[in-house]
Amino acid sequence: KRIQQIMAIEDRLKRKLGIIPTSPQSEVATYRAPELCKRVSSLDVDEWKGVDEATGAVIIPFFTQNHPFSNHHPARFRIGKRVFNCTEQCYYFYQCLVIGDTGTAGKIMASADPKEQKNLGFKHTYNIAQVIKVAIMYIANFCKFAQNPSLKRKLLATKKATLVEWCQHRVWGCGHSCWDRSVYDSDSWTGKTRWVSS
Repeated sequence: KRIQQIMAIEDRLKRKLGIIPTSPQSEVATYRAPELCKRVSSLDVDEWKGVDEATGAVIIPFFTQNHPFSNHHPARFRIGKRVFNCTEQCYYFYQCLVIGDTGTAGKIMASADPKEQKNLGFKHTYNIAQVIKVAIMYIANFCKFAQNPSLKRKLLATKKATLVEWCQHRVWGCGHSCWDRSVYDSDSWTGKTRWVSS
C-alpha cells in the first residue's frame, strides 16, 4: 500500500513537470532494468557494534559498499515496474525525476556502479527540499529490506540499536570520518543523522 502511495505521488509529480511518457513502452525504453552491481562480500553487522559510554545505548555504525546497511550495497528491489540495484540508484533516479532531468535519470538507471550513479545525480541534490530527499530515501530503504529477506533479518536483529552512517556527511552521517572512535559518543555527532537513522 505504501509503495502504491509513493507511485501515485510520483505520477502527480511527473504530470506537473510534464514528463509523462507518451506510452508505457517509451517508459520501459527510457528506464530499462539495470544490471546488478558486482558481487561484494558482506561485513558482519555486529563487527563494528559498540556502546555509547554516556547513555549505554548500543550503536551500530555502517559504511562502505560491503556493509549491508549501506546505500551502495548491492540489493535488487522493485518499485512498480522499475528494478533498482541499490538504494543509491533509486535515490538519485527519483531526484532527477523531481527536477525533470529525464536524461540523467536514464543514465543512472543504465549504470551498475553506485559511485557513478551518485556522480551523475549529485548535481541536483541542493535544488531539492530535504523533506523530499528523506521521503525518497525512506521508500528506497523500505523496499530494499522488505524485498530482500536476508537483509531484513539482519536489520531486525539490530533491535533497539541506533544505526548511524560512519562518515563526515553533515546530513546523512554522524559527522565523523570512518574509524574515528567518536562515533560511539552520540553527543559528539554533528550531522542530522538522529532523525534519519535512529
